Amino acid sequence: MKTFFVLLIRIYQFIRPGIDAMQKTIFGYVPQCKHSPTCSDYAISCIEKYGTMRGLFMGLRRILSCR
Repeated sequence: MKTFFVLLIRIYQFIRPGIDAMQKTIFGYVPQCKHSPTCSDYAISCIEKYGTMRGLFMGLRRILSCR
């Protein structure tokens, strides 16, 4: 289960540049992340360290704290 969610996040990271380009075309800007490391990197590290459920919860909480 852990591997499945990490794979989903990696796929998201792979297609993210295309999403950014589409947002820039439509809205004229790309919102920048205020966190370092990015929320997706943080979620992966939490999933690997704390397990699937707690790692997903921690990653989601960080995403929701974003602008």
